[in-house]
Amino acid sequence: MKLKRGPDLVALFKAMPGLLDYYPNGVTAPLPEQLTHIRIYLANKGVLAFSAIEAEGVGSLDALASAINSSEVGRRSPSAAAAARLGIRTKRVAAPFWQIGFADAQSLKSLKVRLQRGVKGSNPAALKIELQTQTGERTEFSPGSPAALKGQLETFRSQWRRFSKGYPRLAALGDGFADAVARALDGRRGALKAASRAAFITQLFSYMQDKQGDELRRYLAACRRILPWLIDCRSKRAPGEVEIHDLQAIAMIFTSMILTKGRVPRRKVLNVYLALLIGSQEHLFVERLVGELYRRAGGDASAEPIMFRKHGLRGSSLIREAPIYLNAMQEIEELFRKLGYDACLHYGTLLGAVREHAFIPHDDDVDMAIVLRSVTAADIATEAGSIVKGLAKAGIRAKNALHGGLPLIQVKCPEAKKVIDVFCMAPTSDDGVRMHMERLKPRSLPARMVIPFGSLTFYGRTFKCPADSPGVLAERYGADWMTPRRWVSRSKSIDAAPPASAVRARVDA
Repeated sequence: MKLKRGPDLVALFKAMPGLLDYYPNGVTAPLPEQLTHIRIYLANKGVLAFSAIEAEGVGSLDALASAINSSEVGRRSPSAAAAARLGIRTKRVAAPFWQIGFADAQSLKSLKVRLQRGVKGSNPAALKIELQTQTGERTEFSPGSPAALKGQLETFRSQWRRFSKGYPRLAALGDGFADAVARALDGRRGALKAASRAAFITQLFSYMQDKQGDELRRYLAACRRILPWLIDCRSKRAPGEVEIHDLQAIAMIFTSMILTKGRVPRRKVLNVYLALLIGSQEHLFVERLVGELYRRAGGDASAEPIMFRKHGLRGSSLIREAPIYLNAMQEIEELFRKLGYDACLHYGTLLGAVREHAFIPHDDDVDMAIVLRSVTAADIATEAGSIVKGLAKAGIRAKNALHGGLPLIQVKCPEAKKVIDVFCMAPTSDDGVRMHMERLKPRSLPARMVIPFGSLTFYGRTFKCPADSPGVLAERYGADWMTPRRWVSRSKSIDAAPPASAVRARVDA
């Protein structure tokens, strides 16, 4: 008897990465009758990262549980009414797991695990769902099983059918691609060609070349549901090795997001594509293409330039809304003055004020600072807590977080409706002032460089600044702080007007 071959998962992943990496509807596992135990785990080391666990036909799993536990947990979000929302991010332990036991056997229709994309180390292909019934029988479900992959392919087909209704000339493109994947899932070797994914993306990209305005917006929005199936977000590459069709695909996705949401957030979206955005050349290619598509689609010109910034890919809100941010900065001065503190410009905002006499075009937040009175770590934490409480009594929303033992207070200005970062500096016993420096790590400077505060004019308004602002900027950004550089990733910044290959391992703002 001739044994039937299983699918070639390596070839499938190369042709259609989303089969094993993209779950727009979550991973859905069928459940047996009389279920007593569910265990979700990874078969190897890695991160078990999901945003929700939902069971069809029940309000909340928590209400049915006799016990819920997991391997070592890095973070857990609270449960919600409609789901056990347990976003677990474990440390790198062997076979991290989450499990739930039921006091009484349950008959649930299906279990849905909503995965978090972009979490470093997560590996959905290694996910396992183990199910145990009242009789002790155990079954296991894996997203990498042929049945699960066929379910994934049907999800793609459904999305493609909706897409092709609007673009019938492209219908055969996706149908033929899906048919080839289906044949490969049935074990037919050679059904997929290595170039099929590249050809698919290239044709989607080429089809929009004559489109502009609302027509281009609609097309990009439709492609945003298709392209994640085709982009290889996991294969390791060196700078310069990323294929152009992958960069074109993510530029199309990003442009659609900026047109509809105003930005591409780093944590939930950009981090998904870090395997592609690995160097300054890749960042600049995507950035320039997004800008071109944004203009062709009739995007708001006041949002430009659209750049990779610390918190994502977005337009320049500081430049566009400069008067509002300046009002917010003056609000901060007044709020802290009432609490007995002077607030000064610092970091990227100070850099722009001194070097460019304006906000830095590639910056995306406002930095100010105060000098605390406390010296010891315990007293510093207590004093910062008192400041937040004082702001709360005045009806001001503020969050306080420690970075290297020094607080960073984020304040929502009640009138301007903007959030301002207020960094806390602290005196030292040897006539110095500690402050956040590279990567938020504290370092001391001579007190005379910081206090007493001086003043400067910024957009026609007067603000306080460190006593020796050029000296402080040189300590923070280096002796060449007058050369503009801009942030592109967690570990890189580039010249603000660079040759594409110029990369510097320093953050500018």
